[in-house]
Amino acid sequence: MAFLGLGKPDIDKLISTQDTGGLIKALSYHKDPYIQKKAAEQLGRLKVERAVEPLGKCLSAKDPSVRAKAAEALGRIGGSEALSYLLTVLHDSEENVRFMVVEALGRIGGPGAVAAILEAMADKVEGVRGAAAEAAGRIASPAAVPGLVKALDDRKAGVRLKAAEALGAIGEPAFEPTLQTLKTTSSAACRWAAVYALGLIRNPRAVETLIRFAGDGSAEVREAVMEALGRIGDKRSVDTLIQGLKDQEWPVRKKAADGLGRIGEVRALPFLEEALGRETSRDVEHTIRRAIEILK
Repeated sequence: MAFLGLGKPDIDKLISTQDTGGLIKALSYHKDPYIQKKAAEQLGRLKVERAVEPLGKCLSAKDPSVRAKAAEALGRIGGSEALSYLLTVLHDSEENVRFMVVEALGRIGGPGAVAAILEAMADKVEGVRGAAAEAAGRIASPAAVPGLVKALDDRKAGVRLKAAEALGAIGEPAFEPTLQTLKTTSSAACRWAAVYALGLIRNPRAVETLIRFAGDGSAEVREAVMEALGRIGDKRSVDTLIQGLKDQEWPVRKKAADGLGRIGEVRALPFLEEALGRETSRDVEHTIRRAIEILK
């Protein structure tokens, strides 16, 4: 083992030689958190299963950066024992530790991890809630749908986006609850998130409802509707997308033109050419030209 005077580990040598025994021993060198962190990081990369218990002990280290690295390593190694240790620090006092715990749970997966992730979606810190939503999407368990649907109405846009993406990753089991949320919410921000999620799920049964929201008072919602209709690619959307070419907001017009190009319905061609003649945004003009090229 590579240890320098007074028992200080030569962490660089331990890493270069992949001395897993020495790395495990280095985890207990409390005099230097840097050494502990580097040892934890390498053990996680190597997925050393016998390091789970000593890494679990590091979750109670005084230095929060050591706790965070230990959590990350446990997530990489995985397994039920690692999960058990991580659950003990789900409510750590430090934001970064909770963030790493949630990310690790997303790597490990399984019912126990999903339940903890859903709990973390109520965290007071936006970054942790967003990480929880992302972790739920990574696992893609239908059990996470109720919590993710609730997060569509989170007070922070970043969390709403992560929740919508996670629902999209889960797919069909998330469809009906997301559609119901769109129909019942009074929040424009929540409507945007629900529409975005439905576009990712791509179920044609959403088309008629989405069309009803094409005239929403929020430009962001209208833009999301155009994008979702384009993603789903149902020809019932063509008339609504054509109308979107006349929207007063250029991002809506751009998504409408892109959607028409995606669907590829030739009868939209004269409407695109007409829109090109009056368009004032170069960005939208470029998208319209591309759609016209596709349809021709």
